[in-house]
Parts: sequence; C-alpha cells; structure tokens
Amino acid sequence: MSFGWREFPGGTVYALCDGAGPFFRTRDEAFPDAPAQAWAAADRYDPAAAGAAGQWILHFHCYAIRFEDGRTVLVDAGIGPADAPSKAWAPVPGRLPEQLARAGIEPASVDAVVLTHLHTDHTFIPTLYYPPAAQRELKSLSVVVTRVKFSTIS
Repeated sequence: MSFGWREFPGGTVYALCDGAGPFFRTRDEAFPDAPAQAWAAADRYDPAAAGAAGQWILHFHCYAIRFEDGRTVLVDAGIGPADAPSKAWAPVPGRLPEQLARAGIEPASVDAVVLTHLHTDHTFIPTLYYPPAAQRELKSLSVVVTRVKFSTIS
C-alpha cells in the first residue's frame, strides 16, 4: 500500500492508504456512459485503478497533517474495522491504525478530524476504532463537517 509525506513550511502532510480493493461492479457497470477514450485517459492517469476483466480497483486514502506546534489533524477517518458500515463494499478492515503508526502518529495525538464528505469509507471516527485506553484519550477529539453536509443527515 502506498505511503508518503510532504513537508511544508509549518509541518508535514502524510498520505495514508487505508485500503485497496475491487468495487462490487465493473467500471462499465458503474459508469455505463463513459466512452472508451475516457477509460484510456483514466488508465494513463491511474493505472492501478484498472483491474482484470474491467474491475475497478478503489484506493481509500486519508491524510494526516502534523503541524510544527504539535497539533495533528486527520483528513477523513477511514473505512474502519471488519464490522464497519463500509463492509458492504469497501476492503475492510482498513489499515489506518497501521498507517498512522508508520507515520509516527499516536491515535491519542490527533486533535481534530476533518470529514470531506459523509460516505462510509471516510467517516469511521477513530474513537470507535482503537483500544479502550486510546478511546478515553480521544474523548476531546474535534470533528469538522461542513454545515451543508451535516444538514443532509440531520
């Protein structure tokens, strides 16, 4: 699984691959109106997304931003463990805990989670994902969701 980081003035961004696996439909089934030239362009841009026999290989990513002042922000919260709501279509269990460890980030050091949108492959909040000791330490975790997105579920 991919893992990488980029430093910027004031901190570091870590690209965390939470999982990868085939979608439950082929690409043609999921996007029946997509022309062949669009698939050719997509394959050039992201060859790892094209599987055998038209499979669509999805890659699930989160990002961690560690600021020089010690704050850590997680952008999206991953697909979760084997029994997560995303299990119907995502490759569970997710690998976010291992990816955070690889970046040297303790779950309890995450100050906030920014959810880019509310699909189940982005929203598994870490307080539900980690051992009880870490959950106690995460009780003050801030979760940021746009008002528009929040209003669609309230």
